[in-house]
Amino acid sequence: MFKYFFTNEHSIEALGLDIGFRLYSVGHILWLIFIIASGIVISSWYKKQSTDIRRIVRRIFALFMAITEAVRDLLIAFTGCFAMEYLPLHLCGLALFFIAADAFIEKQKLTRQMIAYAFMPGAVSALLFCNWTIYPFFNYMNIHSFAFHAYIIWYFLMRYRAGEIMTEYKGIWKTLAVIVALVPPMFMLNKVWGTNFMFLNESSAGSPLVPLWNIFYTRFGYVGYILSEIALVTIVLHAVYGIYKLIERRK
Repeated sequence: MFKYFFTNEHSIEALGLDIGFRLYSVGHILWLIFIIASGIVISSWYKKQSTDIRRIVRRIFALFMAITEAVRDLLIAFTGCFAMEYLPLHLCGLALFFIAADAFIEKQKLTRQMIAYAFMPGAVSALLFCNWTIYPFFNYMNIHSFAFHAYIIWYFLMRYRAGEIMTEYKGIWKTLAVIVALVPPMFMLNKVWGTNFMFLNESSAGSPLVPLWNIFYTRFGYVGYILSEIALVTIVLHAVYGIYKLIERRK
């Protein structure tokens, strides 16, 4: 069962192994159920705690996320396969820094709006359209990938259900502004390092970005593809805002 527990992506590709999981297989669905159920339990406990306990929990949570990411990178480095692509510069990887800022710098709203509009939907999308299916379920990288995105969702649920995150319409545009500001440097880093942070230089297989790539990149190149991504993000942010308002109205 644990034969390939520490096997990395490069070794799997070099050996031509077909040991990965399939989207919406039994194991994938069980992971999703576990993450949802755990999020409900954790957030229910959190909202019952005092302000001081909540503050401590948030900071422990942020530190734990950073430690797990560092441990992952060390394990990859020990196998001699560390590459720039493992840096936390994807959208969900950036959540690490914003959650840390949110946990330790409390008197600002931007991080809370970013968590609600960018990182929460991003983590959900990543879990629904996993791009780490090359790994088997009993593999450290697979477990870390599911768990890391779960941390983002759990952190959001804790703060949202406790009434600590209040979504605002202007939060959509603040979030979009941050994302757009990140596009040029990320695109250039991708060109220099041969990476694909934020999926700016190529769509992620099996994701909703594939049609954008096929339609807009083939006709208009990177400019068309990136502009279509920004348009899609704008639509998604408004849809997410609508969902939040429906939830809040029901409450």
